[in-house]
Amino acid sequence: MSNLKRILFLLKKSSAAIVVALVFAAISVILAQYVNVVVGETIDCMIGKGNVDTAGIKKGIIIIGVCILISAVFQWVMNLILNKVAFTMVRDLRKAAFEKLQ
Repeated sequence: MSNLKRILFLLKKSSAAIVVALVFAAISVILAQYVNVVVGETIDCMIGKGNVDTAGIKKGIIIIGVCILISAVFQWVMNLILNKVAFTMVRDLRKAAFEKLQ
């Protein structure tokens, strides 16, 4: 249990970055779920043979594309932030270990 406490102590230095990454993850998930809603609405634009709302379908496809793009950007930035947190934590652990050995 002491190892977990040490890791949590090291993560306290990056708590703001972790909170931002969690917010970005939430935004990404919300956008991914919204894509499902838009897909359903776009399918509803295809009522039957000869009765297709092409403007509604075009609008749905554009919204889906924009949501996927924004979600991908948020996921990418979230991964950058979490990689920085992980690398910083490992650097601090190595520094502390080498100081202890010397």
